[in-house]
Amino acid sequence: MSRKALAFFCCLVLIAAAAVYPIPSSAAGKATSFELETLQGETMSLQDLTSGGRHLLLIFWTTWCPSCRQTVPEVDQIASDYSRDDLSVLGINAGWNDSRSRAARFKEENGLDFPIAFDKGSRVSKDYGIRGVPTLFLIDPQENILFQGYSVNMRLLQLLEQIESE
Repeated sequence: MSRKALAFFCCLVLIAAAAVYPIPSSAAGKATSFELETLQGETMSLQDLTSGGRHLLLIFWTTWCPSCRQTVPEVDQIASDYSRDDLSVLGINAGWNDSRSRAARFKEENGLDFPIAFDKGSRVSKDYGIRGVPTLFLIDPQENILFQGYSVNMRLLQLLEQIESE
């Protein structure tokens, strides 16, 4: 096996391991502050998105990721199901082998209503330790990470239900 093939195989094993052994959904710690410009030119920051007692659902994604193509519309449904007073939603295109124009086209073709930012240089993605996409975070108004995972799953939906009932 050539060195390139071996390196490629090792990368595939690491990606599979990340999917099989995800980071626990009750992630501890504080969210890293950020400021990004959305595709519509609006500047959004962690502080803006959690102000007024709102929780924040972040999804890091790319246009070429098959799992993202399933998860991003699920997040869009969550965004429409919850009051903007209770929950902010922001999609962050991680910028890996992607472009702002492809992200904008994806948003338009899929009729996404929540804001999307493009992480040029993957600065925010690095700050959040993103190893694969999609990666979701649920952050409380005090900027604590309540959830980190790779899909919309039962744990995330339970946490969202708790937010709605508060």
